[in-house]
Amino acid sequence: MTDESPIFIVGMPRSGTTLLRTALTSHSAIRIGPETHFLNYWLPRHGGRIDSRQDFERFWSAFRDSRQFDELGLDARSMHRLLTAGGTPEFRTVLQSLLSEHARRHGKRRWGEKTPAHHEHMDTLFDWFPNARVLYLVRDPRAVTASLMDVPWAESRVEVHAGRWRESIRILQRWEADPRVCVVYYEALVTDAEATLHTICDFLDEPFEAAMLSRRHFALNEIGPDGWRGRHHRRAMGPISTASLTKWRGRLSHLQVATVEYLTRRGMRRHGYPMLTSGPGAVAWSALMIHRVADRISREVNRVRRGRAGRGAVGPAPGEADSAANGAVEERRRRVS
Repeated sequence: MTDESPIFIVGMPRSGTTLLRTALTSHSAIRIGPETHFLNYWLPRHGGRIDSRQDFERFWSAFRDSRQFDELGLDARSMHRLLTAGGTPEFRTVLQSLLSEHARRHGKRRWGEKTPAHHEHMDTLFDWFPNARVLYLVRDPRAVTASLMDVPWAESRVEVHAGRWRESIRILQRWEADPRVCVVYYEALVTDAEATLHTICDFLDEPFEAAMLSRRHFALNEIGPDGWRGRHHRRAMGPISTASLTKWRGRLSHLQVATVEYLTRRGMRRHGYPMLTSGPGAVAWSALMIHRVADRISREVNRVRRGRAGRGAVGPAPGEADSAANGAVEERRRRVS
């Protein structure tokens, strides 16, 4: 395989994407780059295309100062020369060059990337890289919701996470028959890691390597700084464990579980997740509907505002709120308990 067959890890956040990244990056031939948020943030921020050298320089000035570029560990001046050697590059060329150079610096011949939200941009991924391989993570929506309730950068309402999980499954339905897409279940990854990684390697046309299980080749200096992100990556580097399979039972209330199950019931049945409740009652459901309508109105207002603001209006860069989130999770738990 060459860099014409890159590997993309996508799916809902908190579905095991970081765990899978550390396993694949421990393969002697594969380098899965950190989250670039290239398609869900950087493209819309800069109008979706590069029409001129001025467009590129405006994009590059912002991107080279971002955490996403910093985590790639590349030299900004060298990359600028490489990208502009043949004229003004397209966004596709920028992404490919960044990630292939990142892989080359680590002695790997095959590059990849992990941004969970890129599951919403599969059309673009396959338009840019027709021979790409996509690993689409799926995890129990109750576990995903409970885990997202514990992070400082996510919403505090279960119906929001359940709705997004449901949408991710709808997107997957469109692509799951495509031979370039492999569905990876978090539960299978942690209960039988070796068999699951064998299947993934077969899909990628790469030999299985035992180092993927220990993940020792994923250098500790790559797990990020202190704070939530650092703790998250350190946990992901621990032994592959089933400890998180049912933690949601102690984190979500009965009403929260019922709400998640009702909103995701079709996807749960389709992917073999048994339901424990018959859904929320009438009063709770009415309150939920009011919240959903308010959320839709808020999103539509924000969309219109972005449209009026024009190019560049897509909110803060991914991860910018991490450093200001101390204590947010505990406060959130008090509000929703």
